[in-house]
Amino acid sequence: MEVETTKKRKIAQVTGHTEEQENILRLLQEAEQVQVDTLDLQGLKRMLTAFDKKFRHNEEMRLKYPDQPEKFMDSEVDLDEEIKRLHQLAAAPELWLDVVKLGAVPKILGLLAHPNVDMSIDVVELLSELTEPDSILESDAAEGGLMLADAFLSEGMVPSLQQLLARLDETRQEDAQAVHHILSIFENLAELRPVECKNACRSAGILEWVVQRLRQRKMDANKLYASEVLAILLQDCADNQRRIGEGDSLDHLLLVLSAYRKRNPSDAEEEELVHNLFDCLCSCLLVPANQKVFRESEGIELLLRMMKEKLFCTRLALKAMDYALVRCPDNCNRFVEKLGLKSIFAAFMRKVTIGKKKRAVDEKEDDEHILSCLSWLVRLTEEEPHLRVLYKFKENDFEKLERLVEMHQTYAERVAMADRQLQENRQLREKMRQELAEQEDEEEIYMERLDAGLFILQLIDLVMIQLLGSADAGIKQRLLLLLQQQDIDLGQIRQVVQEYLSYLGGTDEEKQKETQHFEKLLESVCNC
Repeated sequence: MEVETTKKRKIAQVTGHTEEQENILRLLQEAEQVQVDTLDLQGLKRMLTAFDKKFRHNEEMRLKYPDQPEKFMDSEVDLDEEIKRLHQLAAAPELWLDVVKLGAVPKILGLLAHPNVDMSIDVVELLSELTEPDSILESDAAEGGLMLADAFLSEGMVPSLQQLLARLDETRQEDAQAVHHILSIFENLAELRPVECKNACRSAGILEWVVQRLRQRKMDANKLYASEVLAILLQDCADNQRRIGEGDSLDHLLLVLSAYRKRNPSDAEEEELVHNLFDCLCSCLLVPANQKVFRESEGIELLLRMMKEKLFCTRLALKAMDYALVRCPDNCNRFVEKLGLKSIFAAFMRKVTIGKKKRAVDEKEDDEHILSCLSWLVRLTEEEPHLRVLYKFKENDFEKLERLVEMHQTYAERVAMADRQLQENRQLREKMRQELAEQEDEEEIYMERLDAGLFILQLIDLVMIQLLGSADAGIKQRLLLLLQQQDIDLGQIRQVVQEYLSYLGGTDEEKQKETQHFEKLLESVCNC
């Protein structure tokens, strides 16, 4: 978002005389046009000394004449000029470590609370430049840049920025640009120091501020950027994910998403916003406690409505539903109670089109989420909901079992083709990477096989194993017959499931529970 800084507004805060405004504006413009030599350590020391002097003088004049802005006007302009000079630091990475050693960080951050918000806005722009990851990580002085970022974090930059956000009014262009810069600082720090930044944002209430910002109806660049930053802060951070579910933030996130239940985003930027919002939701649903909050907030009902509407959000809702059902019996039962089986099995049978169609990769992603949902529904539903799930596989002369076997064949062929290709490339891979550890090589090959379709094949076979181990004799007999007709050996299915268990994720307790569950089923199936 391009926003021009209005310097006249700065002057309007300290004087009401037009002539004086014009004179000061001219001085500021001349100061920006001054050519400076390459900055060295001695130049840095002089610059910081001058900055400190002007800072203290402005502070003294404001304290001495709090109600007479014309008295501290000159000191305000002088300080603004020194802040502008500090931008030279962005082009001098070799001096970043010296900035920390010379104690400049607390003084720079202190200006975030300056009574004149425009001074704070100037500092925000400076901080955005000084935390730019590319400038830091690609320079020879990366260590100094990281230490500068550490100093910013340890000196309380994040809570200071949070307080500044409360003072900004985005109806004014320069304030809106400042919010954009602040969001960029959070993004920068999350790349440079992800753990420290995410912890600081959680402690300072940034997560809540971002969610509240997303609730504003108007679509603009800052709303889009806020959604990106929230997705970053939630990624791989269970504490932040949990924090969203502890207050009203998850409810508010669902409320923002509900606006797209019956309408499509208006343009590409709004589509990106919706993608980011669903990424945030999926991250939150990785926390079991949030799955409960999601259910109590009628999140399952919202996603089901989106799945039925066949609009832009349909495929995203399917993905989020997958996350909502993982290892959560209560959500699986609620899904059945709210008549979700009709939608999921219609998609499974390809009787409906899921959202905007479609590339081959979209089909593959849909298959993954559909089969994952079915796997959890078959396994975790209880009593009447479980019987309703089994009945869906029996209706219309077991057509869904036929579809399941058909999908097994399709993805088994894809995996076999990938295995052959990997075998052909193995010798070349070994020549190119002779020092690669055998375990690392095996994991890399496994990931390639998963991407080729192995993960979906595993989900298919997990569903089949659970159906073969169910108490419904009709399903069991028909599925065995279909497998025999297509010459699919139970040993092949057993091998796929065992490989899945060998790479199982989750906590130790979850892995042990799932392994015992499927090993018992495998033993039962082998005796068929």
